[in-house]
Amino acid sequence: MKQFDEDVIGVVADLIKIQPAKIQKTSRFVQDLGVDSIVAAEILSTLEEKYNIEIPEEKMKELFTVQDLISYVHSLLPEDDY
Repeated sequence: MKQFDEDVIGVVADLIKIQPAKIQKTSRFVQDLGVDSIVAAEILSTLEEKYNIEIPEEKMKELFTVQDLISYVHSLLPEDDY
């Protein structure tokens, strides 16, 4: 797994208080991880700070899996960052 992927998974794991190893890229936020709208906003806010990006809150409604989030955040970064 790429370091970037592990970093994003680490953010999610910290905020939902589980071990990163228990999160798969195919894990669904609501159904598998129990993420509610408050935690989703915290995840986005943390990633915005960490990577100096802006993610519209409504975007989380379009991100169903951890891989969706990883791909979206990665798409916002300059190519030479990761």
